[in-house]
Amino acid sequence: MQFIDIHSHILPYLDDGAFSSADSLEMARIADESDISVMICTSHAAPRYRYSAKDLLATMDHVSKRLAENGYAVRLVPGQEILISGNTAEILGKLESGRLLTLAESRYVLIEFKPAEHPAEILKSTGILVGGGYVPIIAHPERYTALEEDVGLAKELHTLGALLQVNKGSLTGFFGKEARDTVVSLLESRQADFLASDAHSPFGRTPALTEAHEWVSEYCSPDYADRLLYRNPSRVLNDEEIRPSSASEHHEHHEHHGHHGL
Repeated sequence: MQFIDIHSHILPYLDDGAFSSADSLEMARIADESDISVMICTSHAAPRYRYSAKDLLATMDHVSKRLAENGYAVRLVPGQEILISGNTAEILGKLESGRLLTLAESRYVLIEFKPAEHPAEILKSTGILVGGGYVPIIAHPERYTALEEDVGLAKELHTLGALLQVNKGSLTGFFGKEARDTVVSLLESRQADFLASDAHSPFGRTPALTEAHEWVSEYCSPDYADRLLYRNPSRVLNDEEIRPSSASEHHEHHEHHGHHGL
């Protein structure tokens, strides 16, 4: 099984991720060891970071050449993790003009909110992006107070047309007990659609995904683990439609038992 990591900060010098080219190379080595075939480079797009989409693409090309020279197989693909804070209309304009990047040039866009963002604002922003023709993938929802207090918000986001990406670090307790409890709840109810590394360095928050895949395989199902780490991410790369995991699980369960609905 080759994993596809849709959320990583492997590119150096752009945000709070890889500190140097050496860090990027070491992260790629870890990714190779962890059977990751593709990493989407989702550097933070937020007011505190001043790089442009062109800078990201140039940096990615440079790092990709270094990876090839060193014999690493992992392939880098462009994207961004876009902070939304009451500026969704502006974000939409920048996506349409190419000043902000979707994931792998698809309709899928990785977005994040401030940890204490109001649930109404999360829903409103999501709706605006969906209305603009994009599919928002909400990064680490388990770390938002809104979902920690009401995990039912996940279903509302799915109904609007969003998908949810949880972090491997939340499973290990790296982001605290509330985030761990919430991520377990999202996984058990099949409301997570992706599991990604959100890797920031070669130590601590690394790209390694093998243990996370094993955890989901054991506590949920091997099929669900494969969907989170390979099948849904590959649909992003190919710009194909993705059903929310909760709906897909139900649908596939019935098909497996020979019941074909409408």
